[in-house]
Amino acid sequence: MNNDTLPYILRFSVIFALVISVISTGLSYYMISMEPSMTVFIIPSAIFLSLCILGGLAGLFVVRSYVKDTEAMVKVGQGAVIGLITGVIIALTSGLIGILWTFIDPTLGERVVEATMNAIDSMGEMDSSQRDAMVDQMMANDPTKLSTQLMSMGVNSAVLGIVNMITGMIGASIFSKKEEEL
Repeated sequence: MNNDTLPYILRFSVIFALVISVISTGLSYYMISMEPSMTVFIIPSAIFLSLCILGGLAGLFVVRSYVKDTEAMVKVGQGAVIGLITGVIIALTSGLIGILWTFIDPTLGERVVEATMNAIDSMGEMDSSQRDAMVDQMMANDPTKLSTQLMSMGVNSAVLGIVNMITGMIGASIFSKKEEEL
């Protein structure tokens, strides 16, 4: 990787992180406003999965944009490095945005947990000991704690880094000019 790719990495990383953060935060507010039911789990899960897939495609887009603008040859290994850095920056940036959002709305995490528990209660299929065990499990990784948010940033960095490393390699093999074409 050379310094020419850094502006592309930063541009796409920030754009993807902002999109993911805005949609995730909006989804949290949507969950809070919903009537307690299974829908609280189904719709957000589908959207979060879509956001993960979107975040995982960033490496591909960075390599494509770089190759298209510069007509450079990007080797598969370079695509991997570009993707890895892109994924890590997305995870760290979106995590930082989430932490900063807690200063704007410090009760958001608690309200999401409460909405989740209300949805579980609405199912009525659990006895109190099962419900208490589920609450204990959820609160073991309390989403309102800074330590949990930092741990999530680390896990997201690893996952998005690896996935974008793969999509960066795919982008390099698809979009890069081959030596015989140059």
